[in-house]
Amino acid sequence: MLTLTVHRATDQIGGNCIEIEVDGRRLLLDAGSPLDAGDIPPEQQVPSTLDLGGAMEGVVVSHPHLDHYGLLRGLPSHWPVWTGSASAALMRLTTRLAGANLPQTIHTYASFETFEVGPFTITPLLADHSAFDAHMLLIQGGGRRVLYSGDFRRTGRKSSLVDRLLREPPADVDVLLLEGTTLGRAGSFPTEQDLEEQFVECFEDVRGRVFVSWSAQNVDRTVTILTLPPLDGPRGQAAAFDAAW
Repeated sequence: MLTLTVHRATDQIGGNCIEIEVDGRRLLLDAGSPLDAGDIPPEQQVPSTLDLGGAMEGVVVSHPHLDHYGLLRGLPSHWPVWTGSASAALMRLTTRLAGANLPQTIHTYASFETFEVGPFTITPLLADHSAFDAHMLLIQGGGRRVLYSGDFRRTGRKSSLVDRLLREPPADVDVLLLEGTTLGRAGSFPTEQDLEEQFVECFEDVRGRVFVSWSAQNVDRTVTILTLPPLDGPRGQAAAFDAAW
């Protein structure tokens, strides 16, 4: 028998913390800080429903955004963590920049390659998201199959991965845990191709230098900026130089 407990994020965006239990053996899907956590220490962000005293087979992190892994520093150091190899590097780097370290041992998984953690069989499915190395997670245990979407979108450079999952979803899924940041919002969102065109227009229209600021983890946006078509004249050269740096 499989028991599913959502400790946080049913009524808010971010701070995901989901537990799956089979015959007393537990697995945690993401361990995120709430978006409004501010300077609250991670150990004070732990949901009251999450038992820190019991054993945990592992914590599986879907992608390297703090609202999905920021709680790790408040969890027991002997709870092992699994995530993508690039996610592991980004998580360690971001934590060190904040003057801290992740206390757990981090194991890495590869996209679309199934692995086992205790009684659970997990298949990470690479998805499109503003965070690099983001995955949906298919978990099998106790005779049930759970698909956790993590965070995803269809506007980036890997949108075809999500489109393929929509056309050919995993078979016999018993429970779908679906990210809902944009549920209820009207209107569409620009794609990276749309943004390329907007950047070109901006660079051509603005006199002097153009400075662009974006998340260092948003590799799609970095690619968009650095692969813009060359612009004519000194303004285009200055804009391209500033974007590259």
